Amino acid sequence: MSEQKDPHKNYGYEVTDARFKPIFIAGLMLFSVVALALVFIYGLFGFFGSMRADKMAPSSPLAMERQLPDGPRLQVDPNLDWQIFNARQDSVLNSAGWVVREAGVVRIPIERAMQIALQRGFPVRPDYDEDEK
Repeated sequence: MSEQKDPHKNYGYEVTDARFKPIFIAGLMLFSVVALALVFIYGLFGFFGSMRADKMAPSSPLAMERQLPDGPRLQVDPNLDWQIFNARQDSVLNSAGWVVREAGVVRIPIERAMQIALQRGFPVRPDYDEDEK
């Protein structure tokens, strides 16, 4: 028997070069389609721009300036509002006063509360003996 050649033999490389003509034609077609689209879009912009300019009437010099609508302006100066809010919070944190007078609950400045906590001491857990299991 004669030896048959395997058409799917793995050469590990391309046996032939890529054909130049189909690649060149595809690139040329792509370039021409993009160029035609750009020309078409440029024409549309020119057409619609001229239509808009023709239809626009010159504005009257007597036209009134745009006025703000009536109604509440809730936050005219946000920075000032933020400063006022911070000042109120600082005054609450750094002053003494009643929270609930009937229950005898007061607030004191943070620094004073830390001093009192250090003077009184913190609760300590009782020692745990492993023998008491």
